[in-house]
Amino acid sequence: MLLVEDEPPLRQLTRRILESVGYRVLEAGNGEDALRKLEENRSQVDLVITDVVMPGMSGRELASRITEARPSTKVLYVSGYTDDAILRHGVRGDTARFRPSRTRPSSSGGGSARFSTPSRRPHDPPAPRAA
Repeated sequence: MLLVEDEPPLRQLTRRILESVGYRVLEAGNGEDALRKLEENRSQVDLVITDVVMPGMSGRELASRITEARPSTKVLYVSGYTDDAILRHGVRGDTARFRPSRTRPSSSGGGSARFSTPSRRPHDPPAPRAA
């Protein structure tokens, strides 16, 4: 798979997690780099995981260029931005998959990292208080 993320610490953490469960991961820091990596590794990439909001080429534009040249390549969008930002980048109406980044790294002791899901999304109303 090809992981496209412009934030190096997040890209490196995500790569390590994916590799720890057996995936072979290529990394790219932006859309142009991703297209170069795909060209160099044509037969090795079945899935592209891309951030939506990146400087230069957006994840949506990248996905469009990839699927135009390689229709069988699957694309998964990820983003830490709100739904409004995702809509502005044209992803929600897209046929590709979108996974909001509603997880946050948390310490599990022993120096390892794991991902935990918050009990509620940031835009959810607070839970009612007991009377």
